[in-house]
Amino acid sequence: MPWGRRFLPDAGEVNPDLLAELGGHALAPDAVEQLLALVQPRLRRLFRTAQPVAVAPAPAGILREIGLRATIEHRVLVLVAGPDSAALADTAEALGVEVIRMMVHPGRTPESDQLERFLASPPVDSVALVHSEAGTGALAPLAALAQVVRGRPDLLLFVDATGSLGATPVETDAWGLDLVLAASDGPLALPAGLSFAAASSRLVARARTLVGRGVLLDLLTHLTAAAEGTVLTPVDPVLAVALDRQLERIDREGLPNRWARHQMMAEMVERWASGRKDVALLAAPGRRSPAVSCLELVAPFTGSKVAEVLSREGWQVAPGEGQGSERLLRLGHMGEIGPEQLAPLLQALGRRLDTGSDAAG
Repeated sequence: MPWGRRFLPDAGEVNPDLLAELGGHALAPDAVEQLLALVQPRLRRLFRTAQPVAVAPAPAGILREIGLRATIEHRVLVLVAGPDSAALADTAEALGVEVIRMMVHPGRTPESDQLERFLASPPVDSVALVHSEAGTGALAPLAALAQVVRGRPDLLLFVDATGSLGATPVETDAWGLDLVLAASDGPLALPAGLSFAAASSRLVARARTLVGRGVLLDLLTHLTAAAEGTVLTPVDPVLAVALDRQLERIDREGLPNRWARHQMMAEMVERWASGRKDVALLAAPGRRSPAVSCLELVAPFTGSKVAEVLSREGWQVAPGEGQGSERLLRLGHMGEIGPEQLAPLLQALGRRLDTGSDAAG
């Protein structure tokens, strides 16, 4: 399949130019560590933090558990706005802590006044949320939510930014975020296999009081390694080179320009959908993710059938996920793609909906 035709909501497509640069890299272990030490300042710029950014050669799910273990003492409030944050709540519960779920309707986001009310009782020591929901295309108002949390000095804020880092502002230090998690294969458009985490001094202080942290499952050990320019377990040389090259690419573009490009694509989908009667965006205006759009299709169209028809034409998109999502279709517009790749997809989707029968469920 040619590059620029993969619009899945959970992973940005790796640019072929980057893939071409990765062949033949047989770096020695010490050379890999030197490379990871060199990329540390660029990772901190990406996370908008002065703190070390931990690098783990593992899926984000592993670092998510490590981060939750370091964040939560006894009880956490999880802001549930879709399948991703529901899974985050389930993960926290599996770690043996008490979880309170603040639920909002699909396509909506938790708002600061709602958070204020939920924090009134019962007491919690942590708040956890997913910034960009791949299942609904909704983007939480992170700065406003963080401001509410920061009004309570005893609370820590855990942010899963796997669907937003690199596509929209995530101001770790300026907004007072205590743990920010991301993955290599989201909007960063790297090959899968790396995950990253940045933590505040508040979180580090709390984590030091927790017992039974282990070694490889201890976030503090990962952060100490990051501060020393190394990692706890070996990183594949190809992934290390890919990280170095992609961070260079992001620096050349500039984060504000990268954020603007993603926002431009989200607005393209908005304009396209507003001109049609057979689709609508699930997420509310002002709360739409720059990385993922979730379309509601009118009957008789179903997300699975439309995705299947588009796949026969060489396009990859995703149906909705979970119960009651049969009429949802999700487009991931993230990573290195731009409006010039998105426009032909929207044209193809429009043709399929206009044709009708072959895209009906």
